[in-house]
Amino acid sequence: RGRGRVAREERARVRIPPGMDENHLLRVPGYGNLGPGGPGDLYVRLKVRPHPHLEREGADLVYRLKLGLAQAALGARVEIPGLSDPIPLEVPPGTGHGEVFELPGEGLPYPGEARRGTLRVVVELSVPKHLSPKAKELLRAYAKEVGEEVAPEGFFERLRGFFRK
Repeated sequence: RGRGRVAREERARVRIPPGMDENHLLRVPGYGNLGPGGPGDLYVRLKVRPHPHLEREGADLVYRLKLGLAQAALGARVEIPGLSDPIPLEVPPGTGHGEVFELPGEGLPYPGEARRGTLRVVVELSVPKHLSPKAKELLRAYAKEVGEEVAPEGFFERLRGFFRK
């Protein structure tokens, strides 16, 4: 005598093509419930874990590059985390906050295509909150050189300067 339907666990190998995005539905034929015409299909909804350094926008990726004041003003050679290997980037002198560098072909693959998206590097200037006395002195000299007005020295800074002389 039969027992009707019996629940059982079965493993299915699912091939996930490169570049698939969140909530994409993949069909796995023959792994669904048994019906009059044989086993149905299993549908798998994808959940994509975020990358620790890169943000995803479709096939494009975004990296937020934190640069110090000197690096932005004088230029720098930096490495950007890529999907497999670091990517060297030459930051030109005078780079400003919010400036974007585009690296075509360094993003994710478009599903079912040979082409890849773009990796966009967005510059974020990192302004120090705590400066050494020497760094403050150098920045004040720079501000004076280019004609920028800055906040006057505080009482303790002036007092410290008085005793150094």
